[in-house]
Amino acid sequence: MRTPLMFARRLVVAASAAAAMVATMAVAIIPAAAEPTTPAVPATADEKFTDEAMSTLSAADSADFWIRFADRADLSAAAATADWDARGVAVHDALVQTAEAAQAGVVAELTAAGATFETHWISNAILVQGGSLDLARQAASSSDVLEIRQTTTYPAEEPVAGPTVETSSMGRNVLEWGISAINADDVWAEYGVTGEGITVANIDSGVQGDHPALAAQYRGLQADGTVVDDYNWFDVAGACDGSPCDTDGHGTHTMGTMIGTDGGANQIGVAPGADWIAANGCSTCADADLIASGEWVIAPTDAAGENADPTKRPHIVNNSWGSRNPSNDPFMEDVIAAWEAAGIFGTWSNGNSGPSCSTSGSPGSRTLTYSVGAFDSGGNIASFSARGPGQDGTIKPNIAAPGANVRSSVPGNAYGTASGTSMAAPHLAGAIALLWSAAPSLIGDIAGTQALLDATATDVDDTTCGGTAEDNNVWGEGRLDALALVQAAPTAEAGTLTGTVTNSDGGPIAGATVTVTGENERVLTTDENGAFTGTFVAGAYTVTATAFGYGSATADVTVVAEETVGVDLVLEAATSFAVSGTVTHEADGAPVAGATVAFTGAPIEPVTTGADGTYAVAVVPAGTYTVTITGDRCSAPFSTELVVDGDETLDAALVGLQDDYGYFCSVVTDGYRQGDTLLALTGDDAAVAVELPFAFPFYGGSYSTAYVATNGHVNFLAAVTAYANAALPTAAAPNAAVYGFWDDLTFGNGGTAYTASTTIDGEDAFVIEYRDVSPYSSTDTVSFSITLFAGGDVEIGYGPASNAENPRLLGNSATVGIENESGTIASQYSFNEAVLATGSSVRYELPPNGTVFGNVTDFNDGLAVAGATVTATPDDGGEPRTVSTDANGDYNLLLFFGAYTVDIEAPGYTTRTRDVVINVDGERNRFSPELKTGIATVAPPSYSWTLTEGQTRTADLTISNSGSAPLAYTIGELPRAVNEAAAVPALSTAALDAAVVPAGNTSLAQVNSAFAELEEAAAQTDPNARTALGLYTDDQRDQLAAPVTPDAAGDILAQWDSNLSGVAWGVGYTGDVWISDAEEIVNQQYSTAGAPGSQFPANWGGTWSGDLAQDSTTGDLCQVNVGGDNGIHCFEEATGAATTTLTGSPWSSVSQRGLAYNAAEDVFYIGGWNEGIIYTVAGTTHATPGETLAECTPEDPSIAGIAYNPTSNTIWYVNSALVTSFFQISPEDCSTITTVAYPVAGEGPGSGLDLDATGALWTANQLTGEVYLVDVGDPNVTDVPWLTVTPAEGTVRAGRSATLDVTVDTTGLAPGVYGANILVQTNAGRVPTITVPVTLIVSAYQVGVNAGGGAYTDAGEFAWSADQPLSAGDWGWTGQRTETEATDLAIGGTTEDTLFQTRRTGIFSYVFTDAPAGTYAIDLGFAEFDSDYPERDRLFDVLVNGEYALVAVDVAEEAGGLWADQHTVIVEHEGGDLVVELANRRSYEYPILNTLAVTERGDL
Repeated sequence: MRTPLMFARRLVVAASAAAAMVATMAVAIIPAAAEPTTPAVPATADEKFTDEAMSTLSAADSADFWIRFADRADLSAAAATADWDARGVAVHDALVQTAEAAQAGVVAELTAAGATFETHWISNAILVQGGSLDLARQAASSSDVLEIRQTTTYPAEEPVAGPTVETSSMGRNVLEWGISAINADDVWAEYGVTGEGITVANIDSGVQGDHPALAAQYRGLQADGTVVDDYNWFDVAGACDGSPCDTDGHGTHTMGTMIGTDGGANQIGVAPGADWIAANGCSTCADADLIASGEWVIAPTDAAGENADPTKRPHIVNNSWGSRNPSNDPFMEDVIAAWEAAGIFGTWSNGNSGPSCSTSGSPGSRTLTYSVGAFDSGGNIASFSARGPGQDGTIKPNIAAPGANVRSSVPGNAYGTASGTSMAAPHLAGAIALLWSAAPSLIGDIAGTQALLDATATDVDDTTCGGTAEDNNVWGEGRLDALALVQAAPTAEAGTLTGTVTNSDGGPIAGATVTVTGENERVLTTDENGAFTGTFVAGAYTVTATAFGYGSATADVTVVAEETVGVDLVLEAATSFAVSGTVTHEADGAPVAGATVAFTGAPIEPVTTGADGTYAVAVVPAGTYTVTITGDRCSAPFSTELVVDGDETLDAALVGLQDDYGYFCSVVTDGYRQGDTLLALTGDDAAVAVELPFAFPFYGGSYSTAYVATNGHVNFLAAVTAYANAALPTAAAPNAAVYGFWDDLTFGNGGTAYTASTTIDGEDAFVIEYRDVSPYSSTDTVSFSITLFAGGDVEIGYGPASNAENPRLLGNSATVGIENESGTIASQYSFNEAVLATGSSVRYELPPNGTVFGNVTDFNDGLAVAGATVTATPDDGGEPRTVSTDANGDYNLLLFFGAYTVDIEAPGYTTRTRDVVINVDGERNRFSPELKTGIATVAPPSYSWTLTEGQTRTADLTISNSGSAPLAYTIGELPRAVNEAAAVPALSTAALDAAVVPAGNTSLAQVNSAFAELEEAAAQTDPNARTALGLYTDDQRDQLAAPVTPDAAGDILAQWDSNLSGVAWGVGYTGDVWISDAEEIVNQQYSTAGAPGSQFPANWGGTWSGDLAQDSTTGDLCQVNVGGDNGIHCFEEATGAATTTLTGSPWSSVSQRGLAYNAAEDVFYIGGWNEGIIYTVAGTTHATPGETLAECTPEDPSIAGIAYNPTSNTIWYVNSALVTSFFQISPEDCSTITTVAYPVAGEGPGSGLDLDATGALWTANQLTGEVYLVDVGDPNVTDVPWLTVTPAEGTVRAGRSATLDVTVDTTGLAPGVYGANILVQTNAGRVPTITVPVTLIVSAYQVGVNAGGGAYTDAGEFAWSADQPLSAGDWGWTGQRTETEATDLAIGGTTEDTLFQTRRTGIFSYVFTDAPAGTYAIDLGFAEFDSDYPERDRLFDVLVNGEYALVAVDVAEEAGGLWADQHTVIVEHEGGDLVVELANRRSYEYPILNTLAVTERGDL
């Protein structure tokens, strides 16, 4: 059926695709026993870069890269060393010495530069982490450096289809087909060889070290049963907690094929007598991890990565990984050459990209490797097995081995099948272990071993991809044959040792252990006749026999080459004694009936305790035993070492299992209960909500609704139908759940569900009964019930099963247990085990306890502090218990009896502490502190300077602390990309109100005509459109298509299709995601994974409904009404019912689009492209809800969706334009802080926006209906060379302020626009980081004229020049009937009265000679000197270079008398004289001009 065998599916990927994972590793082929050839070093530094390395480092500020060195160690002498230990040491030392000498100069340079790097001796290379192109070029300039190379991790291949993983760990008691196919079992039988004395290793995803089929062969297992991981396990990936583990399952499977056996029915390994070590370099398959693993194989280290010891290296290392296609990546060949020099045989999978030719994967395709193809149980080459030829036409694979449907070990103490050349390579590794164990003279002889493999393989004629019948690119040399391999081995120097082990009466002792030590070591086992045999190198040996119930016997023998020597050993029976005792519960001392008492590893039949908890074993031979006493599944097993040298008494107290919250279970009876109210639950994969008759307390939560699913689980969060069970705990839904019988169940065979409210032993209870439900695809039925007690206990009871022989009815594919809301804590009774029985029950309860609860708030604002950590530390030194406050600041912490110190802390807040004693069951202790913290405010909110090169400016930055605790601050600087200001839509309300004169008009008639055309076009636009593009003229649209450079690219964290029938627009986030459909006028709820939920109408009386935001003060969702009243309409999230409407002036007089909410101030941010303004609007708790509190205009006026980030106190908005971006701005003045790229391109995809709990942005693409969650990133603080802030750190006491100096220096800066952010990083609890944007415009030309006045420096340190007439080569005024005027009256509307108290009047122009080409801002200031100056008395125009810029200027009408009237016009200047003309209108007073600034602006 559909029951997904999840691990099987994943393992098939791993088995085939993990074989496709690769890393790159270093250059030339270096034969192990040959003198090295030093590669030619390129002439220049840049020639040493690979194309990819140069491209990566050029495109990024920093990246990881490799520095490879030319020198190669001469390993020829080391490889010729006869002694195994000395050979390894010699190879290691030669490699290390060569690398240290070659790398010394570059290491010194990297250290001096403060670089992060790792040196590697096996490939003579250095990995630099986060280095720059300049750093790489500096290293490349060394004559010792051969190459600068990119780092690599190769993607996995597509999986090879294969069968499933077994759901039971029970063995099959049959020989695995792969072992039989290569005749490994014949080697065991004929030679008595199973790999003894040989150590194998793998570089893979890791190994489950305690797997029953692998634990006994782990080299780290000591004689006393302890485990030592030093020199035996290398966790290069940092993925495990000390001991061997497997992140994928692939490595456990390949290791099992090499050496696996559980001593019983699961004989899965080719060489079960060998031992193993491992490195998890392919947990990541990153090149750095693979190289480090390659080094560890030659010289294993202790667990700390120190004290390398080459004498502990393995003999064979399996590599079931590689790229999907052939590759020229170099590093691994250095590693392989070093392994071979050290005598280590590397076996390699050939890849799974068949059946096409030339598909062999690297490194398997390389000439230096010995790689393996795969055949199936029918003797046919597997379709997926990659074909050659390999590098330089080499025949690949070299040989073929079993690789299809191979059964081996998998994590979880289980077994399963997988397919791939990953499964074939370990067959070869195991066969070599058998060979080297049988013929020790071959150990380390790589060439000799390869020759034997080639000669003894069974030829298969298939020249499809080239080659010969004997050696071709499909099979290589043919099928691997372990028996023929050992038979052909050079064993002339070996002899045979045989013998028998008998008792004192001459009877054979079967299963006795015979340990042979001497020239080589081996452990043999006697057969049913007490006989043993083995092949040994000629020499002296000591033979020791042991057997259970007997003493030991020892004899010395000499093995003679090509002869057989016999030795017979007689064992005397050991004295036996009785062992007895009593088993009790540790908690209450009650006897435990039915507990199993077993002597682990000894052939003594287990016994069970009686009703009084006692047991007795009458006959136990003298000796040392591990005794394990196992009660029910709710108790931890008891295990201890027992020395039996007389009659012994061993009592045990079993400790109950308790999860991390405190729940413990007990096995009881009669817990199956029937309901009396039928639930509307039928069919398959369905769920129904049930209201509980009481608030059910569970894992610290309180729940009123249960969701009952057909698949045997009940949760308290949401309707979930998950049918694929998993081990607990699991983060995947369902959570906050009771798993009565979680399996793929169906009600299709007459199954039903019932509920009942009842009272049990005086306590209210609620029963949920599953009656006669069936495992999917079965007609057998089972019944069970879940009983919820009002006090929080849970009981799962099991009723009748229709077929007691069906293991699925007993739970062999089910999960039973309970789990908390986050899926992090659980009490699992069983997982895929047939341990359930009719009449049995499992009850979950808590020890006597009380709670500490409360509400944590901010001392300053009284609002909740979410995410505060509440820690209760037992005074007796026990383990602390911790909980976090929820979104409302509430917490509830369950504590067992005892005295505690309770600390409540949150980042940026002072910690509060209280002592609590819990000694009454059910007591509740309130602790609701107000946490103090600082509040940072900064002024001003932003800076902007326009200067020429070589100038400096300094201004104050004030940091104030209005909070209740000291405020520590640190100043950071962050570069900021500055783009040209976006064009205001020419047909928008904002543009028409401003009456900006269209460019290119040289007469008033042209001006009036242009205005008329704009007004006519504007009248035809739709103010309620879903994009802003219709408000731009054609010329503006061309400008909009110009590229915009965002500061960062946003990573897409989630993406799914809304599948709305109309247009996805508004976006809101409440924990769920809400998307509005602008055509269907509805709001649709989704889970964060895109699963649809509730849908409500969204018709608020307008044209359509825009962006959404949650008012967290009320819990309502609120939405922009586009058209109609243009207001903010709020509604209940649960029902969609309307609650509140906000309108106000001026913001609701024009339709808006985007909406966000700031809970700390109870304000909404609302805006849209019609005006290009973001308004701050009062929320419902203000005296006048809807009142406009502030407004500002952002850089890009085409505002679509808006979101607010309370952590940084910043607004995010997305624009509606041809180039779409996310803008982060200050709510104070809308200055841009940073920009992030929109996920996709398109004409106006931008729509709604909202922030999730992590600070990422949810947005919808209105063109495609897709919904994205975008990571907008964290700032990367660095130094901005032209910006200085002093002091850079300090502390501000509560109620005080600190003033800092902000200095900009344009020295050496080319004309242009420079952006930066000052990050004021504080320890404030609410808003820890405040960003102050700084914009520096370095102008190529700037002149300020104090018209009619003298030189003057304003408060911003700008130097205004004294007015002057035009002269050759300079600027100045020219005209007729012109004069200057002055007043000493104050001028309003400005802080620079002096500038506006003088003016020029008449008919005149200002000429700025030879002004360079560019975009100019022309700032003009006017003021009438008479407070009652009449309107329409003075009317004039302003032209720039002959084109009208301002028309019909009437200062009195615009500003009034004695008031500054200021205008800025933007013009394009082609270079040469720039002329600003004040044009008189006939019959009106002459034009006036008080100030004039002409500034080249590269930002406009």
